[in-house]
Amino acid sequence: MEAAFEEAKKEIESDLIFSGHENALDNLKRLHYSLDVEQLNLALPEEAKIYRLSFSRLQSLNAGMKTRLKKLKELAAEYENAPNGDTGHAILVEAAFFYLVGEEANQEYIIDYSTSLGKPDALALSQMKLDLLCETFLKLEEEEVWIDRLLPSRAIEMLESHTRERFEKLASLGKYDTEVLCKLGDFRRLVNLLYTIRLSRAMGITTKLDPVLSFPLGANSISILEAALAYQTMMTANVYPIEKKLNQDMVPIITKILDRQGKVIWEYAPKPKNILSKRTSELVTDILRLVTESGTGRSARDAVRIQLDMEGSRMEVPVPCFGKTGTANKYTNSSFIGFIPGPKPGKSEFGLDEGYVVASYVGYDDNRPMKGKHVVIYGASGALPLWIDTINTIVNDREYKKNLEIADVVFDLKSVQIERGDRFLLVPVSPKSGLPVPESNPQRLPKALTDAESKDDHLALKRSFEPIEGEVE
Repeated sequence: MEAAFEEAKKEIESDLIFSGHENALDNLKRLHYSLDVEQLNLALPEEAKIYRLSFSRLQSLNAGMKTRLKKLKELAAEYENAPNGDTGHAILVEAAFFYLVGEEANQEYIIDYSTSLGKPDALALSQMKLDLLCETFLKLEEEEVWIDRLLPSRAIEMLESHTRERFEKLASLGKYDTEVLCKLGDFRRLVNLLYTIRLSRAMGITTKLDPVLSFPLGANSISILEAALAYQTMMTANVYPIEKKLNQDMVPIITKILDRQGKVIWEYAPKPKNILSKRTSELVTDILRLVTESGTGRSARDAVRIQLDMEGSRMEVPVPCFGKTGTANKYTNSSFIGFIPGPKPGKSEFGLDEGYVVASYVGYDDNRPMKGKHVVIYGASGALPLWIDTINTIVNDREYKKNLEIADVVFDLKSVQIERGDRFLLVPVSPKSGLPVPESNPQRLPKALTDAESKDDHLALKRSFEPIEGEVE
């Protein structure tokens, strides 16, 4: 039934638009078929929000609305023919569940039905005069009533009928047929998680990862070395294996062996293997740029500097940084993994492919919380300062600065950004919601690199599947 419901949601989108209810499309997309209310704690706001978007709940509300509206019409007709206090009181009791709601966009008013009383931004119809109230309910059509400000009754009925039709078609297929499974949200999420695990393996993460829904929140733990390998791939789009198989045991501690005459006996010179597309690498790198510009790692902004001597005086040039802080539950771990651009061999230029990845970690061996009465250690306060000190040592090392001219350093470092060309848009986003905001907004806002195109005053995201090794399909 859930697969049929997901199909039905897509089918009625055009009907909502043509009926003038395009403002309900976002609510429609967020609906789920049903939830076991006994497994939820409705006293918690977040779980109450989830339950509010249950379609089975809206069906129940819609049925209740129809029953009440039918009774109200009968009472209203009776009151108009023979006004009396008992009938008037009964009308006010039943009308307490109907609200007059103003739509901010166009100031049009809709009538909403909900069992949650006391809406601060809506007028309960029971507050209207009885004559006007009776007139309103006698004219009101049930399909025009909105249910809990999510969908009009008409849309709920369409969802019910389309779901039944789709279910009859899907019932003829096998329970585990691909056409059925691919329509289930849980199945699609599992496929995505398994793909993420496979991609992690290709990037050098060997720790066992579980495909749980909390995966993006950090439910799986990996070593700091594995994290550094993953960031190297995000920065360059490649892995650099010593042999065919890549794992953290093969990170080269020794990179070159010379004999007593200085002749190279062996040198670490891996053949890069492409894992990510350049598009993906650039977009992820830009996210990490924003972290150090206006996010949790902003203390790294302009904190890494190349010190150059110029005619007896010292000049400092800031180096752009990319990275992300990490803080475990109860402050048991503090980490920061990031990277910087490096000088290209034989050129006075900088690039990310020649850069350095550094991972820093702070924590107790027994995983005790790093929290006291007056001090709390988290990613930005524990590991990030260590990272900044380490990176400053690297950029001021003779090997890093050799063959650099001061004028080239000043110009090139300021221009070291993602080579986006004309493929991406730089879009201003809200620091609170992360959503795009109009460019006419006078506030100084962070800008994010987006693979989208502007269509009719709105952004249309370009979506493509990129399997491992960056082959776009």
